[in-house]
Amino acid sequence: MREHIYTTYLDFGVIGEQEVEVFYDYFAGLGSNDQYLPPEPEYAEVTDVCVFLDGKQLSILSLLNSSLIEDLAYECLEDFNA
Repeated sequence: MREHIYTTYLDFGVIGEQEVEVFYDYFAGLGSNDQYLPPEPEYAEVTDVCVFLDGKQLSILSLLNSSLIEDLAYECLEDFNA
């Protein structure tokens, strides 16, 4: 588990699209020696989302809804595996 950074753009309405940095931890899936147990899936967990406005870095994770955070986690996982 290490923190990684994924860069993307989010639309902020009046101020338009802004570049954001998504900080996430990657968790590799683990296989099992027991043939009857399915392997644990790999996933990414978003730890923070930051945007730079007027030269200041702002954390906006608490302002985002859960479905957007899930979408960002999926994008981070895809970016990690690319």
